[in-house]
Amino acid sequence: MTLACVTGTLISGCASTRPVHPGARGLDVAASASLIGNSDSILVRLRVLNVGVDTQTVQWGDDCLGTGPATAIRAYHPGSAQLAWDWSLAMANVRCFMVEHYSILMPGDSALIWGHLAVSTILSDSLAPGTYDLTVTPRYMQPPDSDEITLGTFTLQH
Repeated sequence: MTLACVTGTLISGCASTRPVHPGARGLDVAASASLIGNSDSILVRLRVLNVGVDTQTVQWGDDCLGTGPATAIRAYHPGSAQLAWDWSLAMANVRCFMVEHYSILMPGDSALIWGHLAVSTILSDSLAPGTYDLTVTPRYMQPPDSDEITLGTFTLQH
């Protein structure tokens, strides 16, 4: 896995790359996240690349909130494995329709999957503003992956 981070005045973010399913499936995923606007939203992007020799179909869902892969964000206390916030747990009772998307990837082709999440959604669960290590798990993508991909360290504030 590789991790690169960039900070700036309007956008700050990190990107991490690792295989989704090494070997037989032939898919790699690059995940990145950026604080956008006035650092009030997190933009999450997954780029799925077919590095195999067979055509692959990739499916994913996007809910009515436009969160896309951001529905699998977790925040950890910096430098620890202590979970501070999990989208799946925090939003378990939110009912929303899901729109299914898919892309057929020839060898060498890629698909971009993106979504955003308001920082206030994360901090509204009585989580204090501060610095957190963020991850994303492409578990709602087909083929799924239950491994967390590190997005980097972000300062979240209201």
